[in-house]
Parts: sequence; structure tokens; C-alpha cells
Amino acid sequence: MRILRKAPLLLFLICLSLHSQNYQQQIDSILKTHPEFNGAVLLMKQDSVVAKAAKGIADTKGTPIDFNSSFNLASVAKHFTALAAARLMEEEKLDYHAPVSNYLPQLKNAKYDSITIANLVHHTSGLPEYEELFEDYPSYADPYATNESMLELFKAHTPDLLFQPGEDYQYSNTGYIVLASVVEKISGMNMGEYFQKNFFDPLQMDNSFGYSHSYRNKHPERVIGLEFKGDTLINDLNHLDGVIGDGNVYMSINDFVKWERFLRSQDLLSEKWRQIYFNPGADLPDNADPYAFGWVVYKDRQVMQHAGGWVGFSTLYYRDQKSGTVMVALSNGSITNEEFSTILKAINQLRKELT
Repeated sequence: MRILRKAPLLLFLICLSLHSQNYQQQIDSILKTHPEFNGAVLLMKQDSVVAKAAKGIADTKGTPIDFNSSFNLASVAKHFTALAAARLMEEEKLDYHAPVSNYLPQLKNAKYDSITIANLVHHTSGLPEYEELFEDYPSYADPYATNESMLELFKAHTPDLLFQPGEDYQYSNTGYIVLASVVEKISGMNMGEYFQKNFFDPLQMDNSFGYSHSYRNKHPERVIGLEFKGDTLINDLNHLDGVIGDGNVYMSINDFVKWERFLRSQDLLSEKWRQIYFNPGADLPDNADPYAFGWVVYKDRQVMQHAGGWVGFSTLYYRDQKSGTVMVALSNGSITNEEFSTILKAINQLRKELT
């Protein structure tokens, strides 16, 4: 009788295993038919891994990419910065609606006094892009830019806003560096330390870290962005890689599994702050993307996602909240947007079948 009771469970596990094997074969087939792809991918449903694959090399030495290889997430990292801010809001150490200048004296200026923390989170601050500012004032990025040097640039030169805060929408890397600077000021830690102490170490995400030229650990084991100009490899770490908050978080596929489970858990935030974190900002301008806390959230489809790109890197994190399915794609091989999109469409078709 014990055997009969266990038989349905055993049959279910066998079917689940065969189901996953089928998706694994299809993922492997997709990557095999796209020799231009160099990186790693992941498919999950709920807390379970359905399929994952790694292909290509991590550096010029020919080190094979595996599931512990740490990729630069580029702008996919914004939801880490936003989560750090949400945690401080939940702890009542940071006011979502307060002026940024309450926390950062470098921005105490009539031009910036009406910028709120919410404006930073949802890209409605009007702050100009820091890449262009460092071109105009290169001494602030010599030998490399940092969060602090960017704030000092704003203090010394008070560059004009692109629009009045809250009146328009424009995706802003600058805003997320300022947001990270607020987190650093309140926590007393740099962002790399904050991420490590509050996220990566507790979750045993051993291949995840924040990077800045100013940090002591340069992580030589990291995946390199393989972008070439002719036959010359471009350095994927340039003078802008001293800033952190808009990007510069590295993570592996195996750590994404742990992170996704964490995002689905009750340990993330209280229910009140989960709702705020996972939903677009209130009163966004009509032209705005439905931007939440580091996520673009399409409420009608119950889908949240973010893409990223940096020297050699292309990344995507896609979460379907209705079905509980997840797709992650990380590339370091200078794939074109068109090529990356073609591969993502094929993998996304498999994800849809999981629903």
C-alpha cells in the first residue's frame, strides 16, 4: 500500500523531469543555431529551474562560461538600487516624497530643490545625463568618475535640468546614481558594501558583487565584455566605471536562481512596500514608461522587465507575475540588438509554453 500511495508522486516527478529535459534540449538547440551568442540563459517557473545553458568564453584567455560566471548586468542592476532605497523607506530612514537635497547637500540649490526621491526612482527628475556632463567637465572623471565626483560637479557647475521635476519623463542613469548616493549617505556604506551585507551574503550569492574602480577588490574573475574595434579589444571598464547605482552589479545565472526566489519570498519587503516596489509610480506623465522601482511594469499583462547594455554586454531580466515564469539572458559577446532580440524571441516562446 505504501508503494501505491507513492506511485502518483513518483509519476509526477518523472513527468516533471522529462518536461524539463525537453525544454533543456530546446534551449540548447536555440543557442546552437545562434553561433553569435556568447553568454548564459535561464528559464524558471515559480521557484524551479526549467532550463539553463551557458556557451562561449568569459575572457580573452578562453575561460569557458559556466553558471557561476559573473556578468555585468548594466541597467538591469537598477532594481537593486531601488530595492535598497525601498528598504530604507520601509525602515522610515528615507522619505519617498522628500527633496533629495534633504539628504545630499551638494544638491542644495534652487535648481534642484524640487527634485524628490520619487522623481529619482521613476525617471521624472529632469537631471541631465552624467556621461555628457563628464565630457563637458572631464576633470571630474580623472582618473575615473565616482558618485561623489558627480555630485561635486553638480555642486560646482549647477547644470540645467532638462525639465521641471515631475512634469516630464526621461530615463535617467544620473538619477539612479543620485539615488545610490542617498542610500550610501543614510547607510554609511558604499553601494557595493550595502549590496553585499544586505543581499548577496545573506542569500549566499557567492558570484554577485557591486563594482567600482574605487573599490579595493577588482574581481579579476569577472566576465569580460568582448567588444572589438577592428582587431583591438576595447577595455570594457572605462573612466565611467567608478560610478555605481545605475549599473555595475555583476551576477551569475546560479545567483539569479537564488535572487528570483528571494524576490518571490515574504522576506523581500512588507506587503505595503511590495505593492509600491512592484508597481509603476503614481501620477507619472502621460509619455512615461510604466516604471516602478527599477522595473518597467506592464500591469495589463502582469509583466515586469528590464534590459541593459554596456561595453560588450547585453542583458535582460523578464518576469511574468501571472504565470510565475522567468527568463534571464546574459551576453558578453558584443551581440547586436537585432541578434539579441531574435534569440530572446525564441527563448520567450519557450517561456510562454510554461504558462
